[in-house]
Amino acid sequence: QLHHIRRAPGGGLITASDIGNGIWRFSPEGLLSRFFPPENSDRALRVGGGGDPFEVDAEGNIYSVNSLQYRFTQIVKTSPEGRIRVLAGSAWGFADGQGEQAEFANLHGASFLLGPDGSLFITDGGIRVRKVSPSGEVTTVAGGAESMHQDGPREASRFVRAAGMAWDAAGNLLVADAGGERIRSIRSDGTVLTVAGTG
Repeated sequence: QLHHIRRAPGGGLITASDIGNGIWRFSPEGLLSRFFPPENSDRALRVGGGGDPFEVDAEGNIYSVNSLQYRFTQIVKTSPEGRIRVLAGSAWGFADGQGEQAEFANLHGASFLLGPDGSLFITDGGIRVRKVSPSGEVTTVAGGAESMHQDGPREASRFVRAAGMAWDAAGNLLVADAGGERIRSIRSDGTVLTVAGTG
């Protein structure tokens, strides 16, 4: 099964399958090739298995999840050459902070989205939107501990099941709140507004 599709550096699309041993590229003409690991390499990389999120930047760096349920969750960055770096995360839980001080919960079935400044945005547990800076600093953009529909300032906002994300033309972060059957907008000041849907 294919769960996430991203644009590939240089054109075409990339995706990962439940097999979890590579990322695959579809050229604009529809030709299939292996994006990572390269065809001449036997290096393995578990990405996208069972719906785990991943993202790829313009340089071909891959952002993915390394986790063991109820034990730990890490965000890892893999270079095109295969060098792996842990950006953030440690024990299973919730905490903002730098690198290993930060904690994430269940990212299975979550979404990743790169921001204009190279930060990685993450839907965490369906109830929070988190941001990982290029240096590994983790902050909570919106949402809280409760699963419910609530617009408002960053700290007061709530999601039912935050899923896919995209940027609009004004630079606001759009979030598909699948559980609430609404499209939500996170403004630059952290205010969350419902822009479509009634639940």
